[in-house]
Amino acid sequence: WGLWAGLTRRKTTLLVLWCLLLSGGGMAMVAILQHLTAAKEVLWTFSSSNENFWGSFFYRNQGAAYLNLVLVVAAFLFFYHAIKTRQHLRSGGPHFLCLFLFLVTAISVGSALSRGGIVFGLALCLAFAGLLVIYGVQALFHSRSFLLAAFTFAGLLAAGYGAFSYIDLQAIEERFGDVELTIENADRDARMLSTRASWDMAQDRLNLGWGAGSFRYIFPMYQRDYPELYYRNYHKSKQQLYDRKIYRYAHNDLVQFVAEYGIVGTSLVFGGIFLLLLQALFSSRGQLFAVLILLAGAAQAFGHAFFDFIFNSPAYWMAFLGLLVAATKLLRLESAKKSQRRSHNC
Repeated sequence: WGLWAGLTRRKTTLLVLWCLLLSGGGMAMVAILQHLTAAKEVLWTFSSSNENFWGSFFYRNQGAAYLNLVLVVAAFLFFYHAIKTRQHLRSGGPHFLCLFLFLVTAISVGSALSRGGIVFGLALCLAFAGLLVIYGVQALFHSRSFLLAAFTFAGLLAAGYGAFSYIDLQAIEERFGDVELTIENADRDARMLSTRASWDMAQDRLNLGWGAGSFRYIFPMYQRDYPELYYRNYHKSKQQLYDRKIYRYAHNDLVQFVAEYGIVGTSLVFGGIFLLLLQALFSSRGQLFAVLILLAGAAQAFGHAFFDFIFNSPAYWMAFLGLLVAATKLLRLESAKKSQRRSHNC
């Protein structure tokens, strides 16, 4: 709310979005450098018990999810500035920098080897590519030089292809393993069982939930109903399971939110996000591409949260809400400015 009330000018709102993009793009580059130098510590300085860190995140899944948000910011600002450039009949603009940062961030996501990050990052890239093709076709008819626009569009496609060629596809294939086998055993997967146990927990207090932060204390009561989830090891001689697993998160933020906050609390949180997206959609005059990629970004965030605990990362949660607030505010300010111009012309 403070960010929404404080942003009253387009330049300030753009500055917030650009700060998010530049800092995220910088983290993507740092993560790639850490990968290339085989860094053993986070930022070459801080020791980590988890060897699979990425960038400044000690957990690569959350790091890749954060970078997917950076992809959304880059794509949003690309379309925003590209359309503004076309409206003012300019030949260049900051949208090319947005595209560069998008490509760098996409490479970083692919190199992180986070399965969820890669899947939803790929979905974002495909959505951006599809919108980019449509925008490119439109630009051919709006451009003063058809040949120049065609070469620019072809250059963008070539840059995208060249960037993705740097991703180690073999490492990604090894990371995903046998996809068919994974699908066949999905009902016995630990995350699927954790989701079921979390839903059992949620159903007992479905309306108001167990309370914020209660998951790690209440979940063990439901965890014991799933032996594969409750025990870590099996003693062969005694033929019994032992050593209980500790779950601090459900690996499914949506179900965990319902378990902790209930339907009432979850509706308030997610309802506020829905209202923001609705305002962005109503303020999409001339910026439809930017709004569509924003909606795609929100969809991938919720989709990713269904399989991981990215919403439990304060950095991700604040960046996600900050992106939605700043982007929606920018669209509203832009729409209000156009309305004022029309009223003056009348």
